Amino acid sequence: MRLLNEYRFGFNGKEADNEINGTGNDYDFGARIYDARLGRWLSLDPKQISYPSLSAYNFTMNNPILFIDPDGKVVTIKDVASYKAVLGTLTAKEIERINVNSDGTLSITGRELGSTNLENLRILVDSKINHNIITTDTYKSAEGKDVKLRQGIAGRTLLPENEAIEMGLNCSVTSPDNDVYIIIKPTTEEGATQVAAHEAFGHAVLAEKKRNGEAVNPLHNFGTDYVEQNEDFKTQGWKAVGEAKVNYKSNTNNKDWKDCLEEKLKDFETKTKKK
Repeated sequence: MRLLNEYRFGFNGKEADNEINGTGNDYDFGARIYDARLGRWLSLDPKQISYPSLSAYNFTMNNPILFIDPDGKVVTIKDVASYKAVLGTLTAKEIERINVNSDGTLSITGRELGSTNLENLRILVDSKINHNIITTDTYKSAEGKDVKLRQGIAGRTLLPENEAIEMGLNCSVTSPDNDVYIIIKPTTEEGATQVAAHEAFGHAVLAEKKRNGEAVNPLHNFGTDYVEQNEDFKTQGWKAVGEAKVNYKSNTNNKDWKDCLEEKLKDFETKTKKK
């Protein structure tokens, strides 16, 4: 039986680190330690380079009501095509809440709930692992070799080595480092949107849920007739793709969405343009 005064979690739901400065004074955010007595961090923000206008000791851009910072990890969009594909999975109102920094990292404004795909994106943004989304037909494997997506393969999700080994994956679908890589093969805009939903909100989100202790399978399990047997992916992945299809068709007829999308893409290109 655990007594109430042994409860270890406090500010922002983080676990107290009581060994150094006493009970309830320090909280472990993963990337750094927070001193509740001072209201200050004990180290610099590991992502401070993404926020040059802010103090390296700030928390959630000095606005903890609107933003959270679970551990300093990020979702990084590597190119404008990937950004467009991700935005295409969301509703017209939701893309207004997506922002990008100069290094391509994403943030979501506000904590109010949205569509399934917005909540899927939030799961990746809040992950303890960096997720990188890139549009390409060739990528680096765990062995450092160039792997080209063969015909009929529209995308791929690369998982860290320890997870890949546990799932029995070979090196061609293993991340070259400890990040997750979501690969989108160049295709039509509508097709890329569906691939983004399939890979990011199917495989990557299921992997994140498994990482957090849920008994789910992030991999396909096709039968002899090439019908999906994995009920987890049917529920998670194909639902995300279906929602992306609906949103894309609805959005392409929405002038406000088109105008907002154009503004978002211009903002991305301006911020990420190399000096």
